[in-house]
Amino acid sequence: MINRAVLMVIPKRPFFEWEKSVFPDLPSIEEGLDDYNAYLLKDNILPDELKSGLKNQWQWIFENELRGICEDEATWPKNRSWKLFNEWFELKFSSIVLDLVNGPIRKENIE
Repeated sequence: MINRAVLMVIPKRPFFEWEKSVFPDLPSIEEGLDDYNAYLLKDNILPDELKSGLKNQWQWIFENELRGICEDEATWPKNRSWKLFNEWFELKFSSIVLDLVNGPIRKENIE
């Protein structure tokens, strides 16, 4: 077990509608999507305290998900709120993370 919790961020219909509005001529990533971004969090966050537990990270996570589709911030929704984040993404949380690999974890810093 490692001292982290994990948050899976699963896009919902509004996210895919935004994607289609940005790239109307390209196939949507929604087709066959079964691989979602997961974020490791402090292990002291409780599932019913996600908003307060993510107070310093949810905006970055939202922007990271948007950036995965389009890096042009002018296309992003202007008023990105916690409410909108929850309308665009389903959040799956687990406070138990088991590392089944016998070896070091390699970390790459992303900005």
